[in-house]
Amino acid sequence: MNEDEHRLRYLLWLKHGCASPCLYGDDGEMQCSSREHGFGGIDFLRDSPELLQWKLSGIEYKKLVARPTS
Repeated sequence: MNEDEHRLRYLLWLKHGCASPCLYGDDGEMQCSSREHGFGGIDFLRDSPELLQWKLSGIEYKKLVARPTS
């Protein structure tokens, strides 16, 4: 992952809308455990861009588009 991609993932993690108790950022991690996202939360460091888009999208989008495998 290059520096620009890491910076964008960090900003998305920081500003995606969940409160700080759900955000985990120790040891360089960027995760959100909010139940709003379901599916075990979001890993902003390891999830693919396609999976991030799917997890952050609304329920109607999820009904129309299959969950990415990576």
